[in-house]
Amino acid sequence: MHYDTYMRNTSTDKLLALRAELDEELRRRGVVRSSNIVGDYGEWIVCERFGWTMADSQAQKSYDCTAANGTRYQVKTRHITSRNPSRQLGVIRSFDFGYLVAIILGEDYGLQEIWQFPVDFVQKYGSWSKAQAGWITRCKPPMTTDEAAVELTNGITRSD
Repeated sequence: MHYDTYMRNTSTDKLLALRAELDEELRRRGVVRSSNIVGDYGEWIVCERFGWTMADSQAQKSYDCTAANGTRYQVKTRHITSRNPSRQLGVIRSFDFGYLVAIILGEDYGLQEIWQFPVDFVQKYGSWSKAQAGWITRCKPPMTTDEAAVELTNGITRSD
């Protein structure tokens, strides 16, 4: 749904006030816990869909979610837009998790893909960034075509 006419005819002050209201509502719903709305949304999606528990975002830096069996997941979410189609995921600096979960969101934040990768994929397919002091990965082949990669997208649609 697009509100192009409304947006063009609304003052910047009013648009920012609307943004603040949206941010607060997402916090109230438990979707957003920090200033990283895209990352928080991705964590919320997988916890809701798979019944995982979110880690304490302030205390836990190495993993984001835990399954009932104790498996830890690091979640990285990428919002793809026409201006920035990059599939590069966030920097990974520690490895106290069993699986990396990559989430790709479309231009309107609609869920496009969810992937699960063993933790060793970060170093196998990623590259070390001295400037960022961590590993950079991209959710695309050859990472996504490795036989140990699992696409979890099937049957999953936008969260409403």
